[in-house]
Amino acid sequence: MVWVLVALGSFYISWVDLREHRIYNRDLAILAIFLTLDSHTIALKWSGALLVLSLILTCAFRFGGGDFKLFALLLLTQGRIIATSQYVNYLFAALSASLLISAMRHGSLHCTVPLAPAIVLPFLLMYLDI
Repeated sequence: MVWVLVALGSFYISWVDLREHRIYNRDLAILAIFLTLDSHTIALKWSGALLVLSLILTCAFRFGGGDFKLFALLLLTQGRIIATSQYVNYLFAALSASLLISAMRHGSLHCTVPLAPAIVLPFLLMYLDI
């Protein structure tokens, strides 16, 4: 039952990000409740190191704060899924598709790209074992 709530919460956050280009803290808090009910954590030192790396990448590539918070939430509650090479491969494929779709829609790469779907879709593929 928890996986249904995680999937619905993830799809809702992605839909709002696609529509409004925002990830709300209240939505992340609700998703956090569902994710902690079925957590797959890793050692705190690895979570911390990956959080620092993702914060550096967020600043370097000017990702939004909501995208960082979503990724941090997934990393802290579902680290065994997020800290795998398979997730990173899926993430890069989803990010590439998001960039390509946004560039085709706007005719340029100088536009806002909703990243929540690209972060959540690879997670859900692995979480739901699809």
